[in-house]
This record gives sequence, C-alpha cells and structure tokens, in this order.
Amino acid sequence: MNYSKNLQGQFKKSKWRIFFGTAMVLMAMVYLISLYFNTQFTHWNYLIAALFLVNGIYSIAAGRGYMLGKSSYVKIDEQTIIIKTIGKEKKAFWKDIEIIDFEYGSLKILPEDKKFQFVSLNYLNDDCALEIKSEVIKAANQKGINVVNG
Repeated sequence: MNYSKNLQGQFKKSKWRIFFGTAMVLMAMVYLISLYFNTQFTHWNYLIAALFLVNGIYSIAAGRGYMLGKSSYVKIDEQTIIIKTIGKEKKAFWKDIEIIDFEYGSLKILPEDKKFQFVSLNYLNDDCALEIKSEVIKAANQKGINVVNG
C-alpha cells in the first residue's frame, strides 16, 4: 500500500482573502503612482510599497488555496505514515500505532508511548480531507489498527 499526495492547492479557498490581497496590490500601485508624481522617492517609501505588494500577493495565493513557501504532503507506505499540513511534519511507524482517532476535523495518532501526534485537516478542502481520511482508514484496517470516530 503506497499513497502519496501533494497538498499544495488543496487548502480551503477564501474570496475575502483574494479581495483583501487585490486591495493590497492596488494600494501599492496607487502609492507608487502618487510617489512618482510627487517625486518623493525614499528607501522607506519603496519598502512600504514592497510590503503592501508582497502581502497582497501572498493573500491572493492563500485565498486560491496555496501556501507559499510551505510544502504540504501526505505519504503512506508499508512502514510509516507521514503527514504535513500547516505545522511540522508528523511521522509515525505503523507498528507503534495503537489507535487512530478522527475528531472535529483532525487526525490523532496514538502510538504505544502515549504521545499524541495531532494533525489538523480543517485547513484542507473537504474532498481532500475526506480522501486522506479514507486512505488512512484503509491502511489502518490492513494493519489491524483500531480506528475511532472514522
């Protein structure tokens, strides 16, 4: 059983973030145009315009479902399950897992050492989260691992 999925572009989309990002890009352009006609170019003015522009581009990308600068993925194979969404990468060996719990849009993996590994699936599209959930349940059933709230 091998399953791998790149999660870039699979995050929830937001029209408000796209609107906010577009407004920030427009503000940066208007600011640069007004500076051009007033001829008050300083390093601080360039910095302010660049910050508005970068923030706007980042907000537009996030509103379309992409997280710039962050890799997100799911990898399931015979020995391990590796999931990385927003935070740090979570890795667990199938032989060490006792319980897998799906609760409130998140995935909790309880290994034998009783240290929960918590992965939030709330940031992902519903279809993608459901696909990941079904693949984890299928792999857990093959390994004989107890799945709660699945």
